Amino acid sequence: YFGCKFCATGDIGLKKNLTVNEITDQVLYFHLLGHKIDSISFMGMGEALANRQVFDALDSFTDPNLFALSPRRLSISTIGIIPSIKKITQEYPQVNLTFSLHSPYSEERSKLMPINDRYPIDEVMNILDEHIRLTSRKVYIAYIRLPGVNDSLEHANEVVSLLKSRYKSGKLYHVNLIRYNPTISAP
Repeated sequence: YFGCKFCATGDIGLKKNLTVNEITDQVLYFHLLGHKIDSISFMGMGEALANRQVFDALDSFTDPNLFALSPRRLSISTIGIIPSIKKITQEYPQVNLTFSLHSPYSEERSKLMPINDRYPIDEVMNILDEHIRLTSRKVYIAYIRLPGVNDSLEHANEVVSLLKSRYKSGKLYHVNLIRYNPTISAP
């Protein structure tokens, strides 16, 4: 669907977007088994912000008559879908946001993540800066370390430079380094 070169889930392909009930039923299932649900993350399998039903699920999870979770207990990871990031900023400002960067270089990021051609790093970073300015909330940066691809000292320095250059918001970016787990299709 989005064709990220290092993502095993991408090989499965998009079958369908989950409905709001399919999303919330997953949480309800574990709740009914007696598990305390204190946080929910939309990440790791597909692009949450490409599914409009995710916003309805956020409404359900924060509804005091349903799941009654604080928005700060909800996290969404995105490859950088700008219109949806804007919606998060405007309608769900307390929800935690993670941006999947994986390369500080636009050309290299486009090879790894073709979505960069549609929503380039610079444009996404500007929207994330605006998110921070309006919400005063930290934005997490996900960075999968791909040996021999994006793990050089030059890459690390460029990530630092990219984030420190942000107007007053550089301190509100937090980088999470993620170890790459090779797959059959993407060693």
